[in-house]
Amino acid sequence: MRIPSSSWRRYVGQSINCNLRVHHNHESASYRKSHPSLHYEYHEIAEEIFWLDPAFVPHFVPAGLLNIMELWQALVFRSLQESDLKDMLPGGGRGIADSELGLGANVRNLLGQGLSFTESPDMGYYRFKNSPDPIKQAYFEKMRNRSADRRWWSDRDAKRESLLRGDIYQGTFGPSFGTLERAGEDRMFTIHYAYILFGTTFWRRWDESTIRVKCELAPEGEMHPHCVVRGCYFLVNDPARRLGIRISGIMKCNGEESFCWVNMWGDQTTMRINSLVDFLLDRPTDIGEPRRFLPRNLWVGRPKGIYTSKDLRDGYDYINVLRKHDASFEE
Repeated sequence: MRIPSSSWRRYVGQSINCNLRVHHNHESASYRKSHPSLHYEYHEIAEEIFWLDPAFVPHFVPAGLLNIMELWQALVFRSLQESDLKDMLPGGGRGIADSELGLGANVRNLLGQGLSFTESPDMGYYRFKNSPDPIKQAYFEKMRNRSADRRWWSDRDAKRESLLRGDIYQGTFGPSFGTLERAGEDRMFTIHYAYILFGTTFWRRWDESTIRVKCELAPEGEMHPHCVVRGCYFLVNDPARRLGIRISGIMKCNGEESFCWVNMWGDQTTMRINSLVDFLLDRPTDIGEPRRFLPRNLWVGRPKGIYTSKDLRDGYDYINVLRKHDASFEE
């Protein structure tokens, strides 16, 4: 990767399917955003990028051997960090200019892949805190802020208030999934176990860093006034009928804001949205509530949670079933 007004940066990796790895991961802006790395920091600003696929490796080669081969090539191309190169190269890398030892984009020890931090300690992005390279410093700041964002996003109260205010969305967006022919063309994100879809048309026009998600709640007993919500098939006692989800972003072409409203179609989607409304109201979802999604692994053998029945009596029947299969369950 050739960086403006600078030297080439080098990165070494391995994959069973290089075409998929390069074109669907490395070359995908959304993938790079959701999987930050020093390699991608250089990728974003590079003027030229060249890929070299030196060999085809059979599937039966052990993963440990592949890691050793990957480390060997990382030493050949000096794609590791300066301190790692000095530890691993013969003679500590004497005879190689310091400027040549600081051009690598690989951060972690390649032999530590697949191991936990306890098994293979790693400095990670902290090693770049005082780096003279401005790109590495920028990467350190981004990762430090990302860690803070994750801690903030795990705070239920902060998350709830953010959604009600319509702040910039802190999560990630990805392709939709399903078995329909057009599945994958929409974008999808998750709010409290509810899968939210919106059109790729908006996604392509917006600057992703400006996308806001706002959850608007109508008063108790009323339906949200927007026509998109009124066009959904809700039952009269579904809390989802109170909720309108508005997504907005700044358009890349003219810097103006545009928005869309989310369609909430499908019975299971409605049940998840019902639980989302409970969350927005800071009201715990009870096992006896009808038409709810319960994410906890209460039902033995159901790791993805359960949906409660449409009618309240059946909803209370769930309690007896859960008591039978899970002695630790408390009403």
